[in-house]
This record gives sequence, C-alpha cells and structure tokens, in this order.
Amino acid sequence: MKKLSKTLLACFCMATILFIGTAASANAAVSNDGAEQLKIYGPVTKRGDNQLSMMRNDSYGYGQELILNISDQHTRILDAVTGFPTALDQIKDGETVYAYIGPAVTMSLPPIGNPTMILCNIPADYKVPEYITIDSITLNADKTAGTLTSGDTVYDLPEGCTYLPYLTRNYINIQSLAPGNNCLVWTEPASNRVTKLVLFADSSSTPSEDRLPPFGWSKQDKNWVYYTKDGSLFTGWLNDNGDWYYLNSDGIMQTGFLTLDGKTYYLQENGKMLTTPKTFRPDSSGALTISN
Repeated sequence: MKKLSKTLLACFCMATILFIGTAASANAAVSNDGAEQLKIYGPVTKRGDNQLSMMRNDSYGYGQELILNISDQHTRILDAVTGFPTALDQIKDGETVYAYIGPAVTMSLPPIGNPTMILCNIPADYKVPEYITIDSITLNADKTAGTLTSGDTVYDLPEGCTYLPYLTRNYINIQSLAPGNNCLVWTEPASNRVTKLVLFADSSSTPSEDRLPPFGWSKQDKNWVYYTKDGSLFTGWLNDNGDWYYLNSDGIMQTGFLTLDGKTYYLQENGKMLTTPKTFRPDSSGALTISN
C-alpha cells in the first residue's frame, strides 16, 4: 500500500510539472535568459518570510496551489499602476497578484516556483500591464511612432506614448527599443495601443553619450527623484498626471505628514498627496494607522 501511495504521489508531481510546462508553451509572455515565462494570477497569502501561496485563477492552472519563492536578487515586485517597485510586506493576504514564472517547478505538494516578476496593488477592473519580450519593432518614417511584436501580439506605439527606464536616470524613447528587450507595457482598455512602456536595464544597451538629458522619475539610493527635460532635479510641488507630489530642496520625493506655509498635507507611501478623507488612529504604542 505504501509503495502504491508513493507511486501515485510521484505520478501526480510529474503531472503537475508537465501541466505547468504545457501551460508555459501555450501562454508564454516573456523570455528570461532564454526561458519562456508563464503569466499566472490569483489571490495570495504569505507563507514564511520569502514565500507566497497562490491559488491560481488563470485558465491554465485554475484551482491549483503554487508556492512562489521570492528572491531579493531575482524577483521584481512592482505596483501595477505606477510601475514603481514595492516590498513583499506591502502585499496583503487575499490580494490578487499577477506573476511571471518559468516552467520549471519543484516536485513537491504543492509545487514551488521562482517568479521573475510580481505585479500587485491592482485596482478593480484594471487592465494589468503586460511583461513582454520584444520580438520585432517597426518605426514610421520620422521614427516617432511604430509597432512592436511580442509572440502573436502586435502593439501600437503612438506618438505621445510615455517611455521610462526602470530605476535609472537614462533618457529613452521609441528609438531605444530593440528586439530582445524586456519591458512592461500599459495599453488602452480595449486595444493594444500602448500608453506607457517601462524598459528594463538588464535588457537594454548602454546609453550613448549623445542621448538627451534624463527625464522623469528615477530611483536613487532608495529615494525617488524627478528630472526635468533639461536634466535638472525638480523641487517643490509636482503635478504628474493629475496627482500631486512634493520633492524637497534635494529633489527627494516626500512621504508622510508635510507642513508648508502653515498648512499640513499627507503624502502617501507612493508619494501622492492625500485628497480624500482618511482617519488616523493611534495603536497601543502610539503609532498611527490609516483607515477610511
């Protein structure tokens, strides 16, 4: 009986491996060091210091539990709206996240995999950005717009699309993109028309000296700063797509309570100024928590 149980367990584990591998071939989205990545999603709960347990809701693994091993060096955790990095402890139990993971998982129950990307803080009915590898790119005559392909999907790159480098101050534009680049793309709700693209430095070439000055948000020494189009650091109040941020005299984005000219503001963890009512309650230690 014990021998039969072990045999059934081994068969189940192998079936799980094959299932995930087949799903990766059917739903591959991005290449990482030559290995295809599978997009999966579902609610997660914390399991230990560096693990999440996901109950998969994607069609290729619906109802399957999968343990996600989180690595400080190999797993990016990003806010799905801003594209900014966030911490594992900011993910709440029961929150639905998207993850990109290779087809290889451990032969265990439940299986364990190593994600390269996790997207969290996803609003209801929000079109989550896609983590893709560029297969080809075509530009128009003046090289201000074009299209790119990733797998079977063609993405439209219109004039006015926002291009951002990930955690660097390098200026990029549509001409910075090349086959083999990994990037996140935000698209309009009912189309593949790209509104914002974040290019990851590990898949882009070293910028040449004749590039334009840096522009936009950049993370430096764990602080967020904002470069103007002339390459200088922005200071003071910044309106970015309708949201207000405050950057101090050193150009560093501020969070928490801020008092200026006799008025007090609250800047959330992502730097956005709070504009809706919130209640701040002290706990037994005096630390404030926020509730609606």
